[in-house]
Order: sequence, then structure tokens, then C-alpha cells
Amino acid sequence: MDCTVIVATHGKLANELIETVAMLVGRYEDVRTLDFMPGENVEGLILKMKRVLDAVPRDMPVLFVVDMFSGSPFNASTYFVKHRKNTRVVAGVNIPMLVNIFLERQESTSLDHLVDIAITVGQTSIKPL
Repeated sequence: MDCTVIVATHGKLANELIETVAMLVGRYEDVRTLDFMPGENVEGLILKMKRVLDAVPRDMPVLFVVDMFSGSPFNASTYFVKHRKNTRVVAGVNIPMLVNIFLERQESTSLDHLVDIAITVGQTSIKPL
């Protein structure tokens, strides 16, 4: 399934996560990063997201992967879940989650299936020692 993945985080974490994932599994198309920097507000982040989404075909599914539930990147991305078909958000991004999203994206049958993969891998990759 073709799907655009947008990683949105506080600070410059999004780009660093994608660079790290590229070291592990290579680079993938249809991946965007968005930084939410000090001094910015949610309205400005929504505008940044809108500019990115303007370049994505309306019928292409979009998966936002954000750093934390209820943070500004999460809140801004939920605007698009409400106003754009085939758009979802998963909070709590980590490296194993992104690796599996990229590796499974083409084999996934639906956006919901890709969300399930992200959640399962994201949760099971957290281990105590």
C-alpha cells in the first residue's frame, strides 16, 4: 500500500529518527519530517503540515507518527485526521516502530493494518532489564 509517513516531533527529533532508521534499513520515499520548535504554536504547525500535505495526492493514505500523546505535534495532526480521509496518527514514536512501518508499508493491506503494526511494535520494543 502506498502511504505517506509524516514524523512530527518537538525539536529536531523527527529528522534524527529518520536518519537513524536510514542507517538501519535504508532510505524510503514518501517520508516527511516536521519539527515543532520553541516559540512556534499549534496553528503554525498546522500550516506547516498543510504545506506538506498539499504535495500529497488526496487519495494517498497518510500516517502521522508523533512523539507524544497530547503534545503539540499530536494536537496539530489530529486536525487532519478530522478533515482528510484516510489519515491516522500514532503517538509514541520509536526507532523499531519506524523500521517496521517502512518495512511493512508496501505489504500492508490498509492504513488500519499499518497502524496496528506501529502500535504493536512500538509497545513490544520497550523492554525492562
